[in-house]
Amino acid sequence: MNQREQYSFILNIILPAIERDGLHIKAAGAELVLRPTDPSVEAFINEARRSLTYSLSRPVVNAVSYL
Repeated sequence: MNQREQYSFILNIILPAIERDGLHIKAAGAELVLRPTDPSVEAFINEARRSLTYSLSRPVVNAVSYL
């Protein structure tokens, strides 16, 4: 998966799942559960959506090989 495909996957699959189910983070024997209505989750989703949409709207620059 290239970077644009990853961004698209996050934008169209991951963020809607977080909006629906909240955000569950497991690490080092601990778990953090943030509800979808939590203001920090809403802010995270909004900023991620804005950033990814901007990145995906930029034109793709083809690599130039110098021979």
